[in-house]
Amino acid sequence: MSGTDVRENEAMKNKQKEKKEKKPGKKIKIKKRFVALGIVIVLAAVFVYGNVTAKNTPPVVQTVTASVGTVEETLSTSGTVESEQSKTFYAPAAAKIAQVAVKAGEEVKEGEVVVSFDITDLENEKKKADLQVAQASNSYQSALTQSNDNQSDYSEATIGLDELKAMAEAQETYVQGLKYQLEDDTTAEKKSTKDWIAKLQEELSIQQRKQSEEVARDGKANDYTLDVIDSLNRQITEAQNKLELLGNEGELSEKQRQIDAEQKKLDDMKEEIQKRESKQTSSEGGILDEYAKQEKAVSVETAKISAQEAANNLQAAGEGVKAEFTGIVTSMTAQEGASVTEGAELFKLESSEDVQVCIEVSKNDLDSLKEGQKADVTVAGKTYEGTVNRIDRAATKNSTGNPVVKTYIHIENPDESIYLGVDAKVLVHTAQAENVVIIPYAAVNTDKQGDFCFVVKNGVVAKQPVTTGVSSDENVEIKEGLAEGDQIVLDGSTVTEGMQVTPVTAQ
Repeated sequence: MSGTDVRENEAMKNKQKEKKEKKPGKKIKIKKRFVALGIVIVLAAVFVYGNVTAKNTPPVVQTVTASVGTVEETLSTSGTVESEQSKTFYAPAAAKIAQVAVKAGEEVKEGEVVVSFDITDLENEKKKADLQVAQASNSYQSALTQSNDNQSDYSEATIGLDELKAMAEAQETYVQGLKYQLEDDTTAEKKSTKDWIAKLQEELSIQQRKQSEEVARDGKANDYTLDVIDSLNRQITEAQNKLELLGNEGELSEKQRQIDAEQKKLDDMKEEIQKRESKQTSSEGGILDEYAKQEKAVSVETAKISAQEAANNLQAAGEGVKAEFTGIVTSMTAQEGASVTEGAELFKLESSEDVQVCIEVSKNDLDSLKEGQKADVTVAGKTYEGTVNRIDRAATKNSTGNPVVKTYIHIENPDESIYLGVDAKVLVHTAQAENVVIIPYAAVNTDKQGDFCFVVKNGVVAKQPVTTGVSSDENVEIKEGLAEGDQIVLDGSTVTEGMQVTPVTAQ
C-alpha cells in the first residue's frame, strides 16, 4: 500500500472514529488491561523492531484473533422520571369544601379521600327537587284525570247526538203535520157548521113564515110549528156555540191534545239536544291533546332528572373526592372553607406505581430503538429494570434547537425511592448477537469501498472487506469476511497491504 493509501486509510479511520463518537450515549473505551498491555507490546515492538531492522527482519505488529462470542449494543443516555398515569380531579358538585386531607407533594393511596365537602345545602336541594317531582307528578295525574272526565262527558254528549237531532227533526215535521191536519179539520168543521147554521136559519125562516100564516089564519100558531121553531133555534144556538168553540184555543180537542203531547216530546228532545251540545262544548275545551299530555309528561321527567342530579350531587359530595390510584399530589387548588362550583379544579394526582423515564434521542440512535427493548434505569444510585414502551412518531426541538424524538422507558419495579421529576440514567439494550464472530471495534477500518480489516496470512498483510453487525463499546460482530481464528491487525495505520510482518497476538 502506498503512502497515499496509508494516509487515506488513516483519514477514513478517523472519520469512522468520529462517527462512532457522535452517536449519543455510546462511548469508545478500551479496558485498562488492554491499554497497559498495548503499552507493553508497543515498547516490546519498538525494541524488537530495532533489533529486527538491524538484522533486516519483518516488523512486529500487534494482532488479535477473531473469536466466537456474544456482543451487545447499548444506548446510554439520561432522562427525567415522570408518571405514566396522571389525572386532574374536579368538584363533583357546587359545595363548600370541608377538609383537604393532603398537601401538594404528598403521597396518597388508592381510595383515600383527598377532599371532603359540607353537604348541608345539597341535602336541602335534594329535598326541594323531590318535592318538585311530587308536585309535577300530582299536577300531571290531576290533569289526566280531569281530561279523562271531560273526555267521558264529551263522549256521553256526543254519542247518539246526531241520531237525536234527526229524531227531533222528524218529530218536528210530525207535529207540524198534525197542526196542519188540525187546521184543515177545523176549517172544514167551521165551514160545515156554518153551512148547517145557514140551513137551520133558512128552515127557521120558513117555519116563522108558516107561524105567521097560521096566526093570521087561525089566530094562533100551530103547536107543532112552535115546537119546530124552538127546535131550530136550539140547533142554531148549539151550532153557533160549536162554531165559537172551534175558534177557542182554551178548549182542547182530542187532536189538539195529541198535538200538544207530540210537541212536548219535541220540546224534550230539543232541551236534551241543547244540554248535550252545551256539555259537549264545555268538556271539549278540557280534553288534553297528545301534545299537551307530552308537555305535562316532560315536566315530570324534567323534575325527575333534576331530582336525580341533586341525588347524584349529594352522593358524590358525600363520598368526597377519592384518589383513583396511588400516587403523588403534584398540585392542590382546593382550600378548606372555600365554596367551589361544579367542575372546579381541585388537585392533580400522578401515579407513583406506573412510572417511566422520558429520554430524547437523535435520528442517529432512532434506528436502533424498538418498543419492547429492555433497559437499566438508575435513579439516585439505585438501578431498576425498564422496558421501552413508547416511541413518539413526531420529533420535537430540544433546548439547542436540534430535532429529537421522545422515547419512554417504563420502570418495571418502582419503589418508594422513585421521585417524580428527578434525572435518571438509562442504558437501553438495543441489540445482541450470540455465537458470532467478533473482533475489537478498533480493528475495523473504513475507506470509500466500505469497512475492511487487515489480516495476517503466512506473515503477509492482506486487506479483507467485512460486513459488520451489532457493536458494543469494545467489540463488533463480523457477519461476513472473517472466520474464527483469523489474525487481525489491531492498528491498521501501521501496515500496508502485501507487507511482510511478524504478528504478535495480544492476550
